[in-house]
Amino acid sequence: TRRILKANPNDELISVTQNDNNNHCTCTKCSAIFKEAESHGAPMIRFVNRLAEELEDEYPNVKIETLAYMFSTDVPKVTRPHKNVIIQLCSLDMCCGHALSDLSCDTNQRFRDQIEGWREVTDNLYIWYYAVEFTGNARNAPFMNFDALYDTYALFMQSNVKGIFNQAYTNQDSYEFGALRAYLLSKMMWNPFMSEEEFNAHIDEFLMLYYGEGWESVRIVLEMTNESSDLNGCWTNNFDRPWNTYNEDYFLENYHEIRAHIEDAYAKA
Repeated sequence: TRRILKANPNDELISVTQNDNNNHCTCTKCSAIFKEAESHGAPMIRFVNRLAEELEDEYPNVKIETLAYMFSTDVPKVTRPHKNVIIQLCSLDMCCGHALSDLSCDTNQRFRDQIEGWREVTDNLYIWYYAVEFTGNARNAPFMNFDALYDTYALFMQSNVKGIFNQAYTNQDSYEFGALRAYLLSKMMWNPFMSEEEFNAHIDEFLMLYYGEGWESVRIVLEMTNESSDLNGCWTNNFDRPWNTYNEDYFLENYHEIRAHIEDAYAKA
């Protein structure tokens, strides 16, 4: 860590975190810490705390970021992050069919509890926000989390979240409005306190610039696809199958109307 910071003297953040898997350490010492702290993330927090303490005098402005991810999302009972440690909580199992602030969604209650728990022990809470679906057909099927984006960001701000990393598709050849989502996420990063009216105006703004004269037909397709997803209730953001994120019966019943709007937009492009 010192070698990296010495080579990059202007850096103010460095990531020291667990691997991208669910394989936590099972040695005797770590197992004892798990039991004491009631969290498999406690050994990692103690490790980065030690780093922060050793670097504090030499690099007082440097923050050390570590993930609360997979096995490490539960807040340790006895270990608290150092003031120069950033906890980046990952929304791995969050429901994207509902906003995080929607109290009727039991799936999201666990993540809301995790945000609240980490907020109580650190002022440096970041979010790794998965606005994406990872299965093989993701780009070929609707992933309509647009209704949830605005209210989810609003809850992040109400929870005093200090930073957000968005992970999503931006592929221009996708069928799930990836470019629109990237645009909206960028706008909310720039102004996370925007009104819902401003958010919807950004949707219209993008569609007009991206699709041209036929944008209003695309807007109708977007709204109808959102309606279809709403009928399916809860669905997770990462590994739920694409056919779980939209209602097939709705598409069959409204096929001709949806196709007419797509053909209109295509003709005006």
